[in-house]
Amino acid sequence: MNEQEHQTLRDEIRALPDLDPPPGLGDRVMAISAERQARTGSKAPLALAACLVAAVALSVLVVNRSDREGDMGQQVLAAQASVADLIAESQRLEERLRSMPLHGAYGDTGRVLAYRIADVDGALNAMYLQDMDASDERARLLHQRVVLLQSLVEVESQDRGAAIYRAAF
Repeated sequence: MNEQEHQTLRDEIRALPDLDPPPGLGDRVMAISAERQARTGSKAPLALAACLVAAVALSVLVVNRSDREGDMGQQVLAAQASVADLIAESQRLEERLRSMPLHGAYGDTGRVLAYRIADVDGALNAMYLQDMDASDERARLLHQRVVLLQSLVEVESQDRGAAIYRAAF
């Protein structure tokens, strides 16, 4: 259709008379809507179940990851790894995340890990703002941040690898 035909069609539609809806139509629409909603039920139990599955999967992932790297992590903490080393490792992992394609477009597990990292960052910021000199607590939080970042890098690497594989095949 060209522009003139579009305009003609618009003019014809505007020229149609206004029609009043049949009496009781609104009540019938509301009744049908309420009936459908009652049949489908609430989505809250399904959403809760999905959150629980994600939380369990994240827990298993973090526990497995920390079991594999826990010995090294405990050795690092036992050897009193410097805060500077933990910060450097954290920055290296953040850079690795930034270099991944679709940076910031995390899957469900990645979002949970990112929120947990944000919680740790909040605790670190609170320590900084309160001028707390709790170097052991700061080192513990930085170590926790590094472990969470390692998990996030691993999860996102696997998720993106699977997405690329699905797209290719």
